[in-house]
Amino acid sequence: MTNLLEKAFETISKESIEMQNWIAELILEEFLIEKKWELAFSNSPQKLQNLVSSALSEIESGEFEEGGFDNH
Repeated sequence: MTNLLEKAFETISKESIEMQNWIAELILEEFLIEKKWELAFSNSPQKLQNLVSSALSEIESGEFEEGGFDNH
């Protein structure tokens, strides 16, 4: 375990059980999301390149709308 992770756990361990569980859920959720993205593109780097090319084309053509994945 890294020093930074140890420090984070030490700091969080001083919080309430509810807060510790909430933070643990956030960490696990983010970690699992990241792993899904890795898996999605690990077998096909071309998929990622296609997404990048598409995004750059949208930006260059002015079709790009600022916002996040959750914006509809």
